[in-house]
Amino acid sequence: MGKNNQQRRAAKRKARVAAQAASARPAGGAAAGEAGSAAQLIEELMAGTAHQVHQHSRADQARTLIITGAKVVGIPSALDDAVRDLVVFGGADGRGEELLASREATVLLFEQIDTAYEHGWQPADLLHVVRREQSVRVARLAGAVVVAHGLAGRAPSRAGQDWVDQLEGMSEVPLAGLVAEPGWNVLAHLGSRAAVWDSWHDILALVGHWADIVPLQRLVPPPSSWGKATAAPAGARKPSGHDPKKLTTIRALLAKAEATEFTEEAEAFTAKAQDLMTRYAIDEALLSDETDDATGVVSRRVRVDNPYAATKAQLLATVGKVNRVKTIWDDRHGIATVVGMPVDLDLAEMLFTSLLVQATKAMTEAGAVSQGGHRLDRSPAFRRAFLLSYAHRIGERLSDAGTYAQQEESVQRGVNLLPVLARQSAAVEKEFDRLFPHTTTSGSKRVDARGWQAGRAAADRAVLARGRLDGQSA
Repeated sequence: MGKNNQQRRAAKRKARVAAQAASARPAGGAAAGEAGSAAQLIEELMAGTAHQVHQHSRADQARTLIITGAKVVGIPSALDDAVRDLVVFGGADGRGEELLASREATVLLFEQIDTAYEHGWQPADLLHVVRREQSVRVARLAGAVVVAHGLAGRAPSRAGQDWVDQLEGMSEVPLAGLVAEPGWNVLAHLGSRAAVWDSWHDILALVGHWADIVPLQRLVPPPSSWGKATAAPAGARKPSGHDPKKLTTIRALLAKAEATEFTEEAEAFTAKAQDLMTRYAIDEALLSDETDDATGVVSRRVRVDNPYAATKAQLLATVGKVNRVKTIWDDRHGIATVVGMPVDLDLAEMLFTSLLVQATKAMTEAGAVSQGGHRLDRSPAFRRAFLLSYAHRIGERLSDAGTYAQQEESVQRGVNLLPVLARQSAAVEKEFDRLFPHTTTSGSKRVDARGWQAGRAAADRAVLARGRLDGQSA
């Protein structure tokens, strides 16, 4: 109201100045109609300003309704009132003025994305935090808004490949050749797929969720820095490895380990994959050392889904440690950041994904087996203990396998690998400390004993018989 009153007073001042100018002309110099012209000028100025004030006031009202509604998402009665106000306001029919509220919501969401990117967030992060706590409909809307924002900023032609890949993963159609849709807005996007009432519920839920996010460590340049001369971004996905065929072989072996219903086959496939991964990483470490690639350390985010996200992150940290990868966990957002050499990150992520599939399958089977005349517990406590024990035992077995492979490679090559690997580990530590100078270690918790025992047994079955790389059986 204060701003509107100021604009009205300014219009009146302009009108008074115009009237004074007309009355101050020399006697006889004014035509008979000039007094009427001054009055007409006053009316025109007042009418034009009133229209501007009306438009500005309407936009402010829409934004206020949206922000207020987003703040009461957790209060059903208050949220219903906010949605009713927005529907009445005129955001329902999709024509002209009646889309003003939807346009304001779109602008507000785009502003939230801009702010998030400046504070270290990436496209997949924004979708991840919504998907893990909101409904499927709200998550779909979040993905559509992030993609629309990316197209509006010409991200497909300006951003790095990893950024584009994240957007591509959210889009219903390939981004190649797509351009921003003029006038895109959230309510029109939802269209007839949902009632206007439900659409506004989803929009307010998304606005409220993104309003609560906090800054993350910046790993890549934000859109505001694209096109500027900068060093290679820390989180960029550099080409990892000089033998893509080996990576393809590793992925295929892990996929077979996940798909088989026979424990012995899974052991053989996983063992061969682990052995090949270790030797492949050594090849890349030696090659990087020869080319003096000391700046090859990168950082990436691994987004971990519910349930038991923190426990799953323990498995990621365990796998990463064996592969000289440092991991830090953000429990609030369900996001882990991994720091290491590109090849080591690729291998750790692949192994983590595969072991998580195997662990989940084993956990489900363990919960369905009777022992001692009673069914094992399927409670959250049992499953958390199972996954935690699985991760602990996997770490022991992977560490043994890695040591064995390094020793065997040293003998075969006639080279002491420890100095090379130590130099890379030191570079990883330095970059990790730069990104995260202040970290805390999570304390131990009491766990379900039966879940712990079942998880350890499953880890023993999952890995690691020492396989060979020449295609022979493990």
